[in-house]
Amino acid sequence: MPDDHRETASQIMSDAAVTAAVQRKLTADRKANFTRVDVDTDQGIVQLSGVVYTSEQKARAGKLAKQVNGVRRVENNLRVQTAQQESRK
Repeated sequence: MPDDHRETASQIMSDAAVTAAVQRKLTADRKANFTRVDVDTDQGIVQLSGVVYTSEQKARAGKLAKQVNGVRRVENNLRVQTAQQESRK
C-alpha cells in the first residue's frame, strides 16, 4: 500500500505549477496590488500569506486563487494592514 504522505515528482511539479499560476493571476489583477502576497501550494492546497490594505483585497485574492486549475482549497492567511500599522514603519 503506497504512503499517501509521500509526494511524488508529479505532485511537486504540479504544486509548483499551481503556485506559479496563482502568482501570475494575482500579479495580473488590475484592481488590486498583490505584490506583498506570498503563495505556497502543498497537494493542491494553496496558502496565501502576506499583507494587503483592505478586507476586499483579501477576499479578492482568495477568490482569484480559487479560479486556478489544480487548486483544491485556499487557506487565506493574508493580513489587512491598517494605515496606523503602516505609519509605524
